[in-house]
Amino acid sequence: MPRYYFHIVGPADLRDRFGLIRCDDAAAIAWAQNVADGLQKRGASASVVVIMHEDGREIARIPALHALEPLC
Repeated sequence: MPRYYFHIVGPADLRDRFGLIRCDDAAAIAWAQNVADGLQKRGASASVVVIMHEDGREIARIPALHALEPLC
């Protein structure tokens, strides 16, 4: 099974140096969505989780957009 790296790109960039083993791209994307949801809950606006395959291919970019406060 391949190793995937989940880099956080945003106001405070974090590079994943260890990665996680996942069975395929779909499983890696699901994990990245969980990470993005967690970032969003913590208010990490404008962050993106970038998924990289161990062979260097970028798999996807999952945004963690913080919901804006209502104007009213």
